[in-house]
Amino acid sequence: AVLNLLYNFVQYVLTSNTFLFEELEDGDYTVEIDAIGGFSSTTGLTANVTIDGEDEAVGFGYSLNFDDLIGATADSYGLGFWKNNIRKALRNQNRGVQVDAATLENYRSALESFGYDALNHANLDDAYDALDSNNNQPAVRLAKHMTASEYNYAHGAYLDGNELVTRAFLIWGEYMLENGGNYNAAKDLFEGYNEGEIE
Repeated sequence: AVLNLLYNFVQYVLTSNTFLFEELEDGDYTVEIDAIGGFSSTTGLTANVTIDGEDEAVGFGYSLNFDDLIGATADSYGLGFWKNNIRKALRNQNRGVQVDAATLENYRSALESFGYDALNHANLDDAYDALDSNNNQPAVRLAKHMTASEYNYAHGAYLDGNELVTRAFLIWGEYMLENGGNYNAAKDLFEGYNEGEIE
């Protein structure tokens, strides 16, 4: 028998790490998962399992497919757009505002618990400071562009319209900020996302 996990179930698995088939009879099964655009399978798309009265587990893994990210577009806004709107919100200015203060605070609040701790800004002042930094250290420059990227994500600007890929992309960037990596190359990817296309 073939047990197939459709895309919605795979999305569920990616966020919760488990999916359960209940009340299966003993026997041999093949568990299949669908490929997901923007991701590469790290374990293959099928696994064989034999049920013999005991619970059996099979694991599947995905990683971002960076080749698929090249050329991805989003209806996003540049770093200056977010810096300007947050600055006006902090000064209680309404003229020329594209995103109002209440919406920006809602975004900040939602992002405070997003991913790793690297960009969990406690208030809009912290977010503004990250966007306004003149520090040219590679990790700081990456954090600056990622802050704008996370506001784009909260604003609904998804790479090729794919929320899941965009979320994974941002979490990868936060992981890199906390654990090290090629900050300059990553900064270029996030800057591209903010400008509307990753090159």
